[in-house]
Amino acid sequence: MYTTALLPLLGPLGAIAATLPASAQGNAEAAGSVVQGDFTITSKELYPEKCAYDTKRKLLYCSELYESRVAVIDPVTKTVKDKLDFPGLSRDKDYHLSGLVMHKTQDRLLISINTGNAFDTAGKEINGTNWLVIYDLAAGKQLDPVDLTTVTKGAYGGIQDFDTDSCGNIYAVATYPGAVLKISPKLEVTPWHLSGNTDATMTGFTGIASKGNMLLTANAQEGGQLVRFNTREGGGKEGRPFNVPLTEAGSSTASLLGDDLDGVTLPAKYDGKVVLVTSGNTGTAVLRSKDDKWTSAENLGKIANPFQNEKGYSVATVEIGDRIYGVFEWFEDVRNVEGSLSGNRTEFPFKDITDDIEKLLQGDKTASQDGESTKQDGESAKQDSDSTKQDGESAKQDGESAKQDGALAVSPPVR
Repeated sequence: MYTTALLPLLGPLGAIAATLPASAQGNAEAAGSVVQGDFTITSKELYPEKCAYDTKRKLLYCSELYESRVAVIDPVTKTVKDKLDFPGLSRDKDYHLSGLVMHKTQDRLLISINTGNAFDTAGKEINGTNWLVIYDLAAGKQLDPVDLTTVTKGAYGGIQDFDTDSCGNIYAVATYPGAVLKISPKLEVTPWHLSGNTDATMTGFTGIASKGNMLLTANAQEGGQLVRFNTREGGGKEGRPFNVPLTEAGSSTASLLGDDLDGVTLPAKYDGKVVLVTSGNTGTAVLRSKDDKWTSAENLGKIANPFQNEKGYSVATVEIGDRIYGVFEWFEDVRNVEGSLSGNRTEFPFKDITDDIEKLLQGDKTASQDGESTKQDGESAKQDSDSTKQDGESAKQDGESAKQDGALAVSPPVR
């Protein structure tokens, strides 16, 4: 039922980058900064779940979660320049586009179009086919989608994020109940690591990031773990997980990530020594390894989610030039707009958290206290993620009475 025809040629994406003002291109490249500071993208149906930055074309790709499309964004002008549509998959209510990443060894965009019901039901219903969609950026066309469900006979669902190793293999994480699939350069899929859990509601792996032949993923089991894989270990035939011991910064006290986990990022600017792990309600944890081997790590603290009181969820981070941005999703928006699968929100914030990360790396804990460093403009008066919500207003928001201590009563789908 799904077409395998190539996408209509949308035009070389490099042509979009060429439309940037010459001064803007030159200054950004010379300074290493494409953008700096918070910004907002105004675009209906955006609802970004994951974003990836194309250093070659200076473009930002963001998933349109509910429409299963990719928005092509010029981060300098803060405008959507194009949208990538995938025939047979886009604008299908059964599908969500929750993951995308730049292939590290090829000029391609890797895209996860998956059965959204797995997340909406927290693993209770994982039926349906999950797809790896590969978009050739140089040619401006889609390759045939790759079925990621048949290889496990449908036992694992919620396939949402990818990354690659130095040999060009692709690794996909399944959240329910937890698996890592390997896709070879010939697009052959193998069940590289299966958790063995039979209860699909047991949330497993969420995000994944790589450097060379090392994979790091977040696992919501056992209180929230950072898990390392070596893609060459055992001849690369099967994944052998290693739970990275985490301690609180400057102490021997064990640390856990919690169970509300989402995206994982290894920012290039830190040369593999810093990992960012997002948690939907609370924000972004900053983890540091003394080297890039990740035999152990320190949990330096968390950059608070500035939109927690507004039902915004921290879902990912993205590195744009030499700055790092928080990406936020609005899962609880009512999706009843005629002719659309999304809500009616049109403004989507991107929060520059670079300075907050630097403070934690330098031992300044203020970046993770009360959300002070992550409050935005006039919203700061009502952002206090570590204390009871002010004036009791949270108890009556939207008629909900179960919210406690600043935490949202409804948890987001784990993505």
